[in-house]
Parts: sequence; structure tokens; C-alpha cells
Amino acid sequence: MKIGFVGAGNMGRALAGGILQGGVAGKEFIRMSDIDMEKLKIVERDFGIEGMKSNSELAEWADIIVLAVKPGIVNSVLKEITPSLNSSKLLISIAAGITIADIEKFTGEIPVIRAMPNAPALVNQGVTAAAKGSFAAELHMEKAFSVFSAVGIVVSVDEQLMDAVTALSGSGPAYVFFMAEAMEEAGKRMNLPQEIVQRLARGTILGSAKMLVEKGAEPADLRRKVTSPGGTTEAALNFLEKNNFKEALIEAILGAARRSGELRKGG
Repeated sequence: MKIGFVGAGNMGRALAGGILQGGVAGKEFIRMSDIDMEKLKIVERDFGIEGMKSNSELAEWADIIVLAVKPGIVNSVLKEITPSLNSSKLLISIAAGITIADIEKFTGEIPVIRAMPNAPALVNQGVTAAAKGSFAAELHMEKAFSVFSAVGIVVSVDEQLMDAVTALSGSGPAYVFFMAEAMEEAGKRMNLPQEIVQRLARGTILGSAKMLVEKGAEPADLRRKVTSPGGTTEAALNFLEKNNFKEALIEAILGAARRSGELRKGG
């Protein structure tokens, strides 16, 4: 299985690195194309992966082509590579906001998968949602899963749910980072040293996430277990509830989903 990445940016490099590390494919079965030769040099230096300047040559060579480029240049890339595509190949797009229909206008009856990985893929802890195109079968979805499972977990969704995916998991890391900012700022205001603040806040977030995943319990159940009646945690949670923290976060995520839809429609 030969995998070609159009675009040697952060996400493309993260996926290629995960594929190598996970043993999905060896470096001789992975190539990248990019107009930025410096990026290709980084890929060759870090992973030993051959770089190619021609997107069409990459598409001709690869069995799986991953579009890892910015949405604004997807159309021009598709014009380049479509003559090199056929029904035996799989095209995977991770370009935000670009629909399967947008791609199939260029590619015709070619198997297409649209995927939305998030930033933690850069540290092999990503979450990716994938949707099948009109001409993609389960076999193609299995191939897509093999690519993205190398950098985290993968779920299958209907494409109509991609705006919700974007709002929840695509933008989700920013919500966690925002909370980390607030926790660290609170620590500074209480005169804790910067190094200690970072270790406490970031370690707490990491440990809590691990508990949530490994215990398999509902978040509300875990919250109740760590909240003693009349204690410090309850005082903090009461303040958050009084200030509508939960509802504000829910509305923020719903707003992100609406904005995703607007951007997709050119708004």
C-alpha cells in the first residue's frame, strides 16, 4: 500500500510519522509533495521520506492520496491530480470545510473519504472522524482507518455531521487549552511559582483525561466522586454553575458548529 501526501505541513507530517511509527507502512511506501522545498527537506531529514515537487506524479505513484493542504488551494490541486486518478485509488481529504461533493465534482467516480483529524494527532493522541463518499466502500473506509488510527482514535460518521464534529473535536483542543490558561492564571494570582503552576495545571488535565478514558465512567459520576459536600471543590463548582459555565460551553460549541456551516457555504 503506497501512501502519498499532498502537502508537507504539520498534519501531513504527523500522519506520516504515525504511519511509520505504527508500522502501517515503511518509508519506501510513503511520499510527500509540496511546492515548499524546505518542508520536503524536513520530511526527508526527520523521516527519510522521499519528497516530490509534482502533485500529479505523486498521485500517479500512490494507492492512497491524502489531501493535506489548505482549503483555498484544494481546487487547484484537484485539477492537477485528477488525470492521475482511477477507481483503484483512494483519495482522502483532510481539508476543513471542503465537502465530498466539492471533490467529486472534479474526480467523478473515484473513491473519496473526507476526514477531520484534530491537533493532538501531532502527539499521536488525535481524534479523527471519517465519512464515505458516493463511490467509497467499506474497504476504503478500512484503509482510511489504518491511516488515522496510527495517530489516535477514529470514528465513522455521516458527512452531514461534520459541522458538529468540527465544533466538538476539531475545535475541542482549544477549549481545553483555554481552560489550562485560566487554571495557570489562577495559580499565578495565588503566588505559586510559574514552573509549579504549569506542572500542577497540565498534570491535572492529563491525569483527569486519563481517568475519564480508562475508568469508562460518565463525566458526571467522576465529578461527583471527587466533590466532597461542603468542601473546596464544591465551592468552585457552585461558582461555575452560578455563572452558567456549562451552558456557556455548550452554546460555544453549538456556535462553532453553526460557524462551520456558514464557512462551508461561503459565509
